[in-house]
Amino acid sequence: MVSYERQWYRFEFGGKHYALRPADSALAPTNAWWPQSVAVPDELAPLLTGFIIGSWHPGGVTSNHSERDILRRQLVDKVHSVGGTAVALVTLQGGSQWAEPALCVSGINEATAREIAEHAGQGAFIQMEESWRRPIILSGTKASGYRWQLVELPGAPCALSLGCELQYRPEREGGPWVSRSILVAGMWSFHHRLTHSLLSCDPCRTGAPLAPGAREVPGALIMLVEVLPASRSTYIATQREGDGPPARLYWPKQGSGWWGRNTCRAPATGHGKWSCSDACSLIHGLGCH
Repeated sequence: MVSYERQWYRFEFGGKHYALRPADSALAPTNAWWPQSVAVPDELAPLLTGFIIGSWHPGGVTSNHSERDILRRQLVDKVHSVGGTAVALVTLQGGSQWAEPALCVSGINEATAREIAEHAGQGAFIQMEESWRRPIILSGTKASGYRWQLVELPGAPCALSLGCELQYRPEREGGPWVSRSILVAGMWSFHHRLTHSLLSCDPCRTGAPLAPGAREVPGALIMLVEVLPASRSTYIATQREGDGPPARLYWPKQGSGWWGRNTCRAPATGHGKWSCSDACSLIHGLGCH
């Protein structure tokens, strides 16, 4: 459920790249490269007032590549059959750890949106109002929304970067050293292929260089103000405020990833010093040697 509360979106419209993100910077990746929000263009406003509905992994069961193509076409056909108008966008998890396509559907009411989501086997859909985004969980579970803002991007940043980075591309994680680093490299490569099949990427398309120091300094972290690759081995600190969702995200300023090079990189952030064992236990088995 928390995932539904913190999702954000990227899309292209009229030859421009946009991000639809939380107005609260603590709820999504933020650094100096992200532009200021802009007023929603008149031609976009009616299209972003509707419902965001996905199609992948119906019933929570992982779908393969060919199944996803079929599911997406079925969603598009269903939307058209009820007279809806759709804008294609890509949903990103709050920390950019995964991405999947969705449609922002206008011209329908909540009951029809619910029908479409149920038909697609989705557990929830998102209601988009003029300035507020609200998840609707089909099971009836209460979920919190957020006030959204529209950001016009100067280009297409790499989906593997948490920052709006256009000058540099992120370094590949992992390597051919031991089983765990090989696993990280395979996961990173798969994530790279998947995200780049969904989103344009100027740095990778143009062969941009790696961020300064990414290879020259062995074991060095890439600073958040340069490129912080997003993967399941990226450290994200979360803290729940009060009794209800959503948990707020904090993005350590000194960088906070483990790159799978068999060396411990326990971060020292404003959240206190982490020991090697504490840090490595947080990344689901990507221990250090």
